[in-house]
Amino acid sequence: MGGGTIERSLRSLPPVYGCLFLLIIASIAGRIVHPPPVADPPCRSIADNPVVRSFAQAIGVIQKQYSKPPEWEALTGVAITRMLHSLDPHSSFYDRSHFTEMLNEQDSRYYGIGAIINQRRQGVYVLGVIPGTPAERAGMRYGDKIVAIDGTLTDMWSQNKVLANVRGAAGTEVQITVERVGLPRRQTYTIERDEVPYPSVLNHFMIRPGMGYVDLTGGFSQQTTNELSAAINELKSQGMDRLLIDLRQNPGGLLKQAIQASELFLPTGSVIVSVVGREGRTVRRSYVSENQAPETLPLALLIDEGTASAAEILAGALQDNGRACLVGEESFGKGLVQTIFRLRDGTGLSLTTARYLTPSGRSIHRSMAVGGLYDYGRSRKLKGPFPDHPSEAGVGGINPDLPDRPGKTDVSEDERLRLRDASFEFVRLASAGLIPGLEDWRVRRTEAVQRSRRTEYAVNPLVRRLFLDFVRRHPEWLISEPLSESARHYVDRRIRAEMISAAYGPESADQYLLDEDPQVLRALDWLKRRPLP
Repeated sequence: MGGGTIERSLRSLPPVYGCLFLLIIASIAGRIVHPPPVADPPCRSIADNPVVRSFAQAIGVIQKQYSKPPEWEALTGVAITRMLHSLDPHSSFYDRSHFTEMLNEQDSRYYGIGAIINQRRQGVYVLGVIPGTPAERAGMRYGDKIVAIDGTLTDMWSQNKVLANVRGAAGTEVQITVERVGLPRRQTYTIERDEVPYPSVLNHFMIRPGMGYVDLTGGFSQQTTNELSAAINELKSQGMDRLLIDLRQNPGGLLKQAIQASELFLPTGSVIVSVVGREGRTVRRSYVSENQAPETLPLALLIDEGTASAAEILAGALQDNGRACLVGEESFGKGLVQTIFRLRDGTGLSLTTARYLTPSGRSIHRSMAVGGLYDYGRSRKLKGPFPDHPSEAGVGGINPDLPDRPGKTDVSEDERLRLRDASFEFVRLASAGLIPGLEDWRVRRTEAVQRSRRTEYAVNPLVRRLFLDFVRRHPEWLISEPLSESARHYVDRRIRAEMISAAYGPESADQYLLDEDPQVLRALDWLKRRPLP
């Protein structure tokens, strides 16, 4: 739910956007997988409560006196949502369409066209298409700018609004109009929506001889453990004897899948997590591994401030049992469990019903007592014990064994976004053969290739000069010269990553970017020094 979104992105979004994204989807994290029966209506004692009676009276006044007939579904949805958020930021109400979409995502699927899209400065663009999906069959490709959907111009649309309109029921059609550089007219595709995979494992490959890398950043849904197990088996067939799992920006998901994923690596009798319910109502329950033949290869995990909920269960279980080394930054600190209640008329409720502790008794959840909801979402520094249980160990989040924060540079976040977007537009033209001097960079068709063939598109002095000429012709990018050393290095990597993405797909671009990722390099160094079992 690594950025662009599946319609994922290159690893280019600033961490703050990951935090805001996390707040939006954290309400689906840590869920109990099986929805209980339809919730019962309020009992008489609640209906007789003065506050409830006042609410009903207010509804009556609105119905009779408001200037126009109210939209009751939207009105009640907002009321319920505000009520739930007074409890905690993760309890949520879903209208009919969003409840269906949430259940589909839990099943590792959704219905759409299979395009990987992301926002750039000048609009929403296709960064790639998933093989075998309607978008690929229709002929959409890297660099297409989405300018209209079903005849409605999208100039002022956000990425999320484009996504909402591209997705829909299976078998329905959507018309998508794009601008493609090099073509004189806009192209309109009529595409029939179909089931599109929504994987947890977004990528896996041999990152070094004997060392495998698994990108487990797509959350925890129904097929997560199966996907993880399949990736491990494939890498072992390629000679893997050490494993690195990337949990950065993983927002969590299903509790059951976090337990099963942990069980892959933990022997029989190892405690994975304890779930503690409301005092006096639910007793403490511990989940214990029953795996008699767990994976024993040396293991490292990458975590950061976007690692949350079910991902924290996995990280905490492996850390407390001494099974893995955690590298990176402190995790988000979301230790609440949501249960899904199916309401009448197809709506649903995700309600916090329990919290979880790591095997050593640490409470992962961070308090909202300091700073409120906004600071809870944006800052990892505001820590505190779970307010109702201050005596238990832990102040929120999982601390890495090897802390490694991204180093500071002289490139501000705003400048980095401008450089990113300018690099994208430069490559969009170059991949269409429209940058004089780089005609051999023209990509006629994106084609997945093996990692060993991905050696093209080195950024040399000629490419740098052509890029600077490009930004001089486009002062609207607000890029000043000369570029600092950090900015030049960033542009070099962005240009090459974008070209690799255009030619070979976003997964290959991620592989390239990981080659110089400091946290990855530190984890690989640790793995290299571990003795084999």
